[in-house]
Amino acid sequence: MKTAGIIAEYNPFHNGHSYHIRETRRITGADYIIVVMSGDFCQRGIPAISDKYLRAEMALENGADLVLELPVRFSTASAEFFAYGAIAILNGIGVTDALCFGSECSNISALSEIADILLHEPDDFKTALKEHLKNGLSYPKARELAILSLPRFQEKKKGLSGLLSSPNNILAIEYLKALKKLGSPIRPYTILRRGAGYHDLGSDHMFSSAAGIRAQISRRDTACLSVPESVSDLLKAHDQKTFPVFPDDFSDMLHYRLLLQKDSGFAQFQDSSDTLSDKIKKRLYDFESFSSFAEILKSKEVTHSRISRLLTHILLDLKTKDLNQYMEAGGIGCVRILGFREDASQLLTAMKKRSALTLLSRLSDADTVLSPSDQKMMKETVLSSHIYQAAVSGKFGYKFRNEFSRQFLKL
Repeated sequence: MKTAGIIAEYNPFHNGHSYHIRETRRITGADYIIVVMSGDFCQRGIPAISDKYLRAEMALENGADLVLELPVRFSTASAEFFAYGAIAILNGIGVTDALCFGSECSNISALSEIADILLHEPDDFKTALKEHLKNGLSYPKARELAILSLPRFQEKKKGLSGLLSSPNNILAIEYLKALKKLGSPIRPYTILRRGAGYHDLGSDHMFSSAAGIRAQISRRDTACLSVPESVSDLLKAHDQKTFPVFPDDFSDMLHYRLLLQKDSGFAQFQDSSDTLSDKIKKRLYDFESFSSFAEILKSKEVTHSRISRLLTHILLDLKTKDLNQYMEAGGIGCVRILGFREDASQLLTAMKKRSALTLLSRLSDADTVLSPSDQKMMKETVLSSHIYQAAVSGKFGYKFRNEFSRQFLKL
């Protein structure tokens, strides 16, 4: 039995994801595909356009054999922690032989070399990074320039520049870094990302980006979405019932949280700082919506994604000190199954025997089988899903779905 892992958000599942699963099975020779997927909130600080159960069903209908949930603490974090949380799950379940991720390049050795630099942070890199940050550059840009300044990369400088600024390459480097940090035996593979660019909002591609598809959906231009037929059918079945969901559907809840928190400030939340906290307090009465407030707060030094993540962390009450405590306790000690295919029973049997993580199929068992740290992390994720469901029920008049009554999917 050979098993390959994929880390994804499927926001929503599209033709590029279907291609990725097929290629993963082909190049790794995998009998089973395990997907570690974000729950109801995603890495760029936005709610998923459809809930995690619907997106898990999309994956299972299109080649995945098992879908596991990435806890909200990691699914909404920066690339480093997002990658670490997902890799920790794939490594901890004890059955993953390979990891396959998309990237804007197909040079695994170059990605791995950069991952080594970022993991060990040699003195010349740290000095250059500090200098670029001092000059007011954003962390991603400062990191890129610091790596390019190293003598060993001078000859490769031209080719590496795009590699270090492309979103999927950045995540790829973080996956490799996490594998090295954990001493994981999982073998990494990368495939060249096809079709539209990550931020391309065009809709005339066989492989449109998820951002482009979400833009189409927001315009109600859904006649020719670049998604598999099964996904199109699922989206139509849930349209105006539980889907689509957008950041501004959480504007009132976020505004309430910001007003409630104003006197205490916002520096304690993930992705925040004293400077950002002061800016939020200064501009709070200009708040109109989630998206417009993110635009107000972004700057040359602070990316829109970081601002969105911060606002989501405030909405969900995710503080930096708790993340630090989780990391000190070993990161992730449990994993929740969102769904699986019935013909993957051999995979589940092997996981139960080999997993170093507690496999949680019923939330009601959490208080008896999980450590205090894992209980707290699971409660955060459950709360985030309930907040998501509150927005769904408020927007569509749909019955609130209690996480404790939800069953994992079996196809």
